[in-house]
Amino acid sequence: MNTLLRANLFLLFLVAVFDPADRVTHLKVPLFISLWVIFVLGWLISKQSMAPVPSSMLIYILMFAVVLPLTSILFYFLRGGPSDPYDGFQYLKSYLFLNLAVILVLRKIDAVRSLSIVLTMLSVAILAMEVFTYNDQGLTQFLWVIGDSSGIFAIGTRTYADLSYSYAYFHAAPLLVLSLAYFSYRTVTAERNARYSNVGLLLLNLAAMLCSGTRNDIIFGLLTPLLVFIWYSSKTHRFAIFALLLVGVAILATYGTDVVQAMFDPGNESNAIKLAHVKDYSVLFSNPKILFFGQGLGSYFYSSGFGTETSITELTYLEFIRSFGLILATVYYGLLLYPIAKLRDEKLRNSHYLVVAYSAYLIICVANPLLVSSTGMLLLSIVAARAFSPGETNWNLVTSETRVQQTPA
Repeated sequence: MNTLLRANLFLLFLVAVFDPADRVTHLKVPLFISLWVIFVLGWLISKQSMAPVPSSMLIYILMFAVVLPLTSILFYFLRGGPSDPYDGFQYLKSYLFLNLAVILVLRKIDAVRSLSIVLTMLSVAILAMEVFTYNDQGLTQFLWVIGDSSGIFAIGTRTYADLSYSYAYFHAAPLLVLSLAYFSYRTVTAERNARYSNVGLLLLNLAAMLCSGTRNDIIFGLLTPLLVFIWYSSKTHRFAIFALLLVGVAILATYGTDVVQAMFDPGNESNAIKLAHVKDYSVLFSNPKILFFGQGLGSYFYSSGFGTETSITELTYLEFIRSFGLILATVYYGLLLYPIAKLRDEKLRNSHYLVVAYSAYLIICVANPLLVSSTGMLLLSIVAARAFSPGETNWNLVTSETRVQQTPA
């Protein structure tokens, strides 16, 4: 049953990464339910006693995925909010994916490795798409239509100042920060024979994240490995990495100023939409009731950036305030940051690379709505499972191929 459970989890990760909108397979919810069914059946058949789930983790999941969303939904209907259109229950379904953390802890499943394998498959898909569409506008246009209708990817060309490049952006690409951090950690801690393969996997994932084309993906695709290397390296190696980073910044300041300015130009279409969202939020938050108590999870409002009614924008943390109000949104901010504080425990040093990956993901989600999706909740469940784990031995990644680690910063 344990093998079947892991296979089901792997399929769930495949669907979450390659069909994040669930428009093609419609398997995300069935796979999540079947995961729990297999888990319960395996427990009943084996009749093995399992260590209790840490009460702190149960409280965390209950607050994050049940109490706060249901409170917001209840307030929405008590205020007389319309039931159509309304997306609150759809978002509640996404929040419930956080319960995966319970299975990961009880079965001691290393979900980081499994998801990193799936993300490496995504990297291969991104690079293959880049190669096959190179200088082929017909194929690029054909794939764009498929990606747009399925909600899986977008493909095209971006231009900033004199820089023009093609991109293949899968909507789950921000998750690549996890595989980048994982393979960076394995590169630093593995013995020489295993190190080469991890370097190869790291470079593969890095190339894919750079090819995904968004500014956040490019920035954190480069920063994530560097930060993990700094975290786990000796003082001498840290100095060398800092020097490399300074050289890169100097080159960028010398030759890339125009490109950087173009990326953050308010006239850029993407930036203009986000600035329009900010203006919309400022108008909404001028109403004290909306500012402190929100409009309700899944409620709609008119977005001048989109030019239509919407229940969510890319500005995730402002959207928390609009949906939940400043009071509950502040609680959510604390819940999102709490696993970072837990993971900093020295007993969990083998999982400290997750601090880098998760922090990078949270920053990327400043302008990306992926955090409040089921895909985002799957990542949070992995991080929460590690953070609330009873002990580091549950997640010990040290094998015969792994050398003694340096004490991280």
